[in-house]
Amino acid sequence: MTSDIAIKPKKDVPMKTFKFTNYENIQLEPKHKVIVMRMLKNRKGLLYGTRHGELSFWFKHKTNKPMKKWQGHKSLVTQIIELDNGSLVTYGVDKKIKIWNERFKTTQELQTSDNGVICILGLSNNKLVTGDSKGILQVWDVNEGS
Repeated sequence: MTSDIAIKPKKDVPMKTFKFTNYENIQLEPKHKVIVMRMLKNRKGLLYGTRHGELSFWFKHKTNKPMKKWQGHKSLVTQIIELDNGSLVTYGVDKKIKIWNERFKTTQELQTSDNGVICILGLSNNKLVTGDSKGILQVWDVNEGS
């Protein structure tokens, strides 16, 4: 599996089709307004976040519809990363970092500063580093929630 994404729009169809290496076609209606996508190695699928805060997980072999779809944030999802332990981390403009377990249930919710996180990096030992719009870096221990 590769994380390279080739976008191939179909003509005369009001949908966008995404072709992934080792994946079938995934069709998204324009209303989804996908903001961020991430290939997930541990789960062998694709997770995307929308401008409305919705998260959708597509499993490699069941691409005609999402395997799981849920409201992850109050609005725009801007970051998705996968930790070494398989947990997912999402960030939205609601200024919350959310940690999701293998069943897509929130295990932690971390409130960030008002500066707004512009990048998240997963480190070893379940730690995250966030960078905000003021240039401040913060290290988070996902196990402790701080």
